Amino acid sequence: MKLLKAKNSIIIFVIVGLVVAPVLFGGVRVANDYPVVSTEDLISRFGVPQTWTNTGAVGLGEYSVSTLWNWPVNFAYGLLAQMGFAFSQIEKILGVLLFMLLGTVASVSFLTNKHSKRIGVIAGSIFYLTNTYVILLLDGGQINIALAYALFPLVFVYFSRALTGRLRTKLIYSLLVTLLGALDIRVLYLLALVLVVEIMFKVASFESKQKTLRQILSLAFLTGFVYLSLNAYWLMPSFLFNSPMLPLGYSSPSQPSALSFANIGHAMLMLAPHWYKNVFGNVTQLLPIFFVWPVAMLIAIARSRKNIVMAKWITIYVLGVFLTKGALDPYPSIYLWLFNNIPGFSMFRDPTKFYFLIGMPMAYFISVLFSRVNIRFLALFLLIIALQIFPVWRNQMTGLFSEPVFKNEYRAVSERLGQDSKFGRVLWIPSLAPLGHSSPTHPSVEAFRLLSLRPFASGVVGSYEKFNYLREAPYLGDLLAVSNISYIVYSPTDTRRQAVSQEDEKYRDVFANQIFSKAWMSGHDTLAFARKTVESKERFFIVDNTIAVVGGTGVYFESLRNSNLKLVNSAYVFLEDYENGGQILKDLPTSQIYIENNRTKLDLQTTFIKSNYKYSPAKVLQDSPNASGWWKRDSYRFLDWRVFLQNKYQLDTQDLDTSYGWAISEGENTLAIPVQTASENNVLLVRAMKSPRGGKLIFNGNDEIGTIETKESLGESSQRLSGYGNTPDKVFEYEQTSLSWFVVGEFSEKIDTLIVSSQGDINAINSIAILPAVEWNNIVENSGKLESKIVNNLYNVPTQAIDGNVVYKRISPTKYQVEVKNLSAETTLVFSETYNEGWRLDGQRPYPVYNFLNGFKVSKDGVYTVSFYPQKYAEAGLAISALSALILLIIFCIARKQRLKKV
Repeated sequence: MKLLKAKNSIIIFVIVGLVVAPVLFGGVRVANDYPVVSTEDLISRFGVPQTWTNTGAVGLGEYSVSTLWNWPVNFAYGLLAQMGFAFSQIEKILGVLLFMLLGTVASVSFLTNKHSKRIGVIAGSIFYLTNTYVILLLDGGQINIALAYALFPLVFVYFSRALTGRLRTKLIYSLLVTLLGALDIRVLYLLALVLVVEIMFKVASFESKQKTLRQILSLAFLTGFVYLSLNAYWLMPSFLFNSPMLPLGYSSPSQPSALSFANIGHAMLMLAPHWYKNVFGNVTQLLPIFFVWPVAMLIAIARSRKNIVMAKWITIYVLGVFLTKGALDPYPSIYLWLFNNIPGFSMFRDPTKFYFLIGMPMAYFISVLFSRVNIRFLALFLLIIALQIFPVWRNQMTGLFSEPVFKNEYRAVSERLGQDSKFGRVLWIPSLAPLGHSSPTHPSVEAFRLLSLRPFASGVVGSYEKFNYLREAPYLGDLLAVSNISYIVYSPTDTRRQAVSQEDEKYRDVFANQIFSKAWMSGHDTLAFARKTVESKERFFIVDNTIAVVGGTGVYFESLRNSNLKLVNSAYVFLEDYENGGQILKDLPTSQIYIENNRTKLDLQTTFIKSNYKYSPAKVLQDSPNASGWWKRDSYRFLDWRVFLQNKYQLDTQDLDTSYGWAISEGENTLAIPVQTASENNVLLVRAMKSPRGGKLIFNGNDEIGTIETKESLGESSQRLSGYGNTPDKVFEYEQTSLSWFVVGEFSEKIDTLIVSSQGDINAINSIAILPAVEWNNIVENSGKLESKIVNNLYNVPTQAIDGNVVYKRISPTKYQVEVKNLSAETTLVFSETYNEGWRLDGQRPYPVYNFLNGFKVSKDGVYTVSFYPQKYAEAGLAISALSALILLIIFCIARKQRLKKV
């Protein structure tokens, strides 16, 4: 049996190698999800897991625990880089070759049994490792998912062995599960689904059900213990600081509907919906040649003895097909319900991951069929496979299987950046190109990602071109400077993936020239599509002024009228952008409080209300109107909300929403909001939108609490959209709006539901606060002490010039040593990485500046340590993981020794 498996493995390994030969024997190969990685970046991965990262496309930095489970893989990349291997070699060793090795071993182990024949094992394995789904995983650069797919059958095989096996076998299974999770943690969810079906059939088929259940529970306990102990390095910061979170909007109920591309036909045929160009949204038609696989399955089922094994794989196949089609017909509501209600299911907004559940059953049935036919049919099978993946042979793929485009141009950019040893970020438009240079010295920032940051989103004009903030926002030069962006690269279009008309190409060139001709750009450069910015602040810098703002991002436009108030000289702290923002004031250096036009002292006072007294009406609503007539826009959809107001009502907004979103009513509607109040005397406050198209909002508990007027003219605003060629500039005029706080009234009864009735063209509620009247009166009284700091005109803010020098040393992504010299006055030290409450300057918490960066108060010269404190949990967890690995190794050695003695 072992000799037969070895021969089968060699044949499969060679055939799969022929398929992936373009990647294996080509030069540097890249894809959208597998960009080239600089040697500097690769080497930096050889170290302890870091809870903060600015590698890849997140050059402004982010809390990395949501992907830190992948650290062992990154460590392996770093190890090979330390050993002198180049990126082009590492991607072949840890990518293609490892895929071939894991896939061959796993598929042969899975398909080899007492009933299988050589031809069946070979046919099933080749299908499993060369179908369109896994080819597109490799071509698209989703290497870790492809490796997990290759390993998946082996983990399943070891589950059955481990149930009745010795401790050594159980530990091997536990380690395989841990490895699977290190490749992609979502695959553990897929494994759980398969194992649930497996367990159901095992329990049903065995007479000793209690014994089987005990075996399953003991194995689950051991596997869980091994997994948790080996992953303590990222689980500890998850539990002790912040747990992993999906990016904003990923868990929105609308996501599955937008990302379900594989219909039930694609799923049944194991045909990847984006075959073969792998372009998002470009769905291929059902191709006749792929119908051979469901036919082969039916023949295998018809010619086989009906048993529980066949029933099990049919069940898994049907489950996989149903889940892979996602929110498409038939029964789309089932997937949407699972997505919204089953824990963990929100990880699968893209349902194609469920192809894992289709690949194994189809490989099994193909193996069963070909174990019953003459070996001559293998040639026909290989011909069908070759025809199905014919685009690979014709060099029609667009990722790892093809030669990269614009190699010389990107090489020139990389060489230029390599010559610049000063730290500075690189802004890529629209996103980091697969051949784009990224390193610890020059991290990459994507124009697309910057849209999630309000200062950048506020500069967008209209909805046709979201990246026009780079051209239209007059304050962008200052914003790029404080973001430490030193270069801008406008990536050329890859016409293999995107059809571009002559008009589109002309617009792209004009747009690039408009950006590169801005005053904050350096002008002419020999590089084809890259330019240097005129000014870029250091990673750490001090400012002359620190200004607290009660208002929206319109302040950025106002700041341009006075050079002392520009972003490079003044740090703006937006109190309404963060929960309980008023408490930030005590952490600021001596500062003024600017209350924007259309705002009042009440808006300042409400920034001191504790979050446990606040409610977000948007949380009880959907994106479309429900029976109440109300609907919502979440905070991350600010641009959608703004465009809606502009297009339908000729209104504009720049307000900050404290991440509460907007509950919206058009016309007369009534909304019930769940609340909790005490029986004591309470005060109700509401933050609602005032506009010329507003009306009234009426609030009721057991009785009417009060009414507020939301209809008010607040002045006009305008936006200019630059033209080009014969197209003149366009100016759009809008009526202004204001998210303002209102004191609705007081009530003393206990209520659990607040009823809101709306009148007028459009009303929007951002948040509601219900708190004891005594506490509110204390807030009002204490805020009176700030009277002397309040100014109602930005140009009346007293400014100063502060001298001082800042020198820093980067010790790691989570630790810096910063020296401040010759400081003339107390000020803000800006740390130009994404704001996160986990940063500390000698124990001092940061406060948010410019809506997205970190600020620290410094009052004297000295050497300071800036560190990301969750890192200590990762390092403590790493010690636990290392100790656990050592104990497991000792147990393995003992078990092996005992086994050899018995032999």
